[in-house]
Parts: sequence; C-alpha cells; structure tokens
Amino acid sequence: MALIRNSLNKAKSWFGVPDSAIWTGFENQTQCLYQYANRLAHLFFLRAVVNVPAYLVNIYFTDDPYRRTSEHEWRKAVSAMHGELKLPVQFQFVADVFLPAKP
Repeated sequence: MALIRNSLNKAKSWFGVPDSAIWTGFENQTQCLYQYANRLAHLFFLRAVVNVPAYLVNIYFTDDPYRRTSEHEWRKAVSAMHGELKLPVQFQFVADVFLPAKP
C-alpha cells in the first residue's frame, strides 16, 4: 500500500497536482478514480522514470446503443473527473478522443 501511495504522490507532483488531492480512492470508495489515476501514474513512470516518449490516449465512444452518451456528456464527465483529481486545466501527454460507436 505504501508503494502505491508513494508512486501516486510522485505522479501527482509531476502533473502539478496538490498533495491534498486523493488519487487512491481507498479513502472514499464511492468516488474512486484510482483506475484513471493509475493510468496517469503509468504515464509518469514511462516518461519521467524510464524516458519512454509515451502518451495516454483515452477513447470515449459516443451514442452506443447500450447506453447513449453524447460527446458533450463525455466531456462534462471527463472535466468533473479531472476536477476531482485536481489536475490542471491543461496538462501534457494526455489526449481524449471521441468516436461514434457506430460509424
């Protein structure tokens, strides 16, 4: 557990996130964003520790027949997630792509 917290804290610092931001999700299971935070931590590791020119590309599918979600709804949710993780408005090496579920 200490190793996970330490790794996430290093990633938070690299992204310019305040120490007060909770990235583990262990403290509040109802708002657990650990999976996304873990992806950011992997990006930090690849770029800053082992010097691999990596990028994180998140793909969001719109208008899926199972659960229709518009691009606007996705962008709103992503913005809320970034706010919860206290990420800066602009940060490098991460991109969001919105594609229709059915072309």
